[in-house]
Amino acid sequence: MNASELLKRYAAGERIFRGVDLRGVDLSRADLSETDLRGANFSKADLSYAQLWGAPLWGANLSETDLRGANLSRANLSGTDLRGANFSQADLSYAQLSGAPLWRAFLRGADLRGANFSQADLREADLSYAQLWGVNLKEANLKEADLKEAKLYRADLREANLREADLSTVQLLGAKLERATLTGACIEDWNINSDTNFNGVIPNPVIVGYLSKSPNLFQTKALIFFNRPLVKRIWYNL
Repeated sequence: MNASELLKRYAAGERIFRGVDLRGVDLSRADLSETDLRGANFSKADLSYAQLWGAPLWGANLSETDLRGANLSRANLSGTDLRGANFSQADLSYAQLSGAPLWRAFLRGADLRGANFSQADLREADLSYAQLWGVNLKEANLKEADLKEAKLYRADLREANLREADLSTVQLLGAKLERATLTGACIEDWNINSDTNFNGVIPNPVIVGYLSKSPNLFQTKALIFFNRPLVKRIWYNL
């Protein structure tokens, strides 16, 4: 099947295209919303700015696929091969990506609010500047991932592997980091509050001194160090 045939059949009302082979095709800006694409092969295809919201895509191959600016809100990508895929500025809000391989995926600036990445492989992935409010990253592998300036408000990072990840200038207000591993991670200018949970974090965090107080804002900043090799600073807002 080629791109034109798929779009023609979609326009005619067909919505089930399981297992189709569309490697390398150009479907940029195509509307395939709520289409059953389970097991489809889109490897190295151009799906930039495509409408794929609500689409079941589990078991599909989207490795090295261009999904820049695509709308995948509430799509089911659990177990889908997303290695090296480009999701820059894409909308993946409330999408299901549990257990998905996303090694070296590019998610810079993506909307990932409420998405489920539990047990996903995000090693060396670029999540910088991404919106990750309420995201589920429980037991996810984020080793060497780039999370610079990501917004992780109330994110679930319990038991996540964040070894050598770049967490500089991240927003972690109300985030759960119980038993997460942060060995070797860069946490410079981290922003957390009293609801951020560090129970069982490896290595253990230690507050070493308050730097400033702002009573009008009910906010206190403290300098926090982790045991070596983590010797970076984070801001603690009360």
